[in-house]
Amino acid sequence: MQSNSHFKISGWVLPCGNWINCNPWEHIKKAKEINYIIESKDKNQNLHLLWNHPDDELLRAELAKIGMIKVCYKQIDADSVTPSQLTKLQELFSLCSLDEDIEFIGRIKLKIQVRLFLKIKDVERLNRLY
Repeated sequence: MQSNSHFKISGWVLPCGNWINCNPWEHIKKAKEINYIIESKDKNQNLHLLWNHPDDELLRAELAKIGMIKVCYKQIDADSVTPSQLTKLQELFSLCSLDEDIEFIGRIKLKIQVRLFLKIKDVERLNRLY
């Protein structure tokens, strides 16, 4: 695959590893349309309470708690990563220049070159980086 230095992706990775694409300014709007999140809202009191809260960051943080990963360009906002999510993230970032840095900015704190990120196999080790 050919690397792209103008690589831009934006969307959500569900706990099962499915990718939902969206514009960078529409993460919360798109999240409210995802079946997994809608179903979780009915079972999760905090998620339900924050659904229409004016501070989108509170809802985003609650979405991370139910396993959602927000991706915006080269930033990955994740509290934890499942094996399926790691596979999907590696698939997405394999299209990026290997010398680019990506950064985890949620509970997981990590800045890493794509070439090294693509080699990660142990998701539990990644989840302990906070």
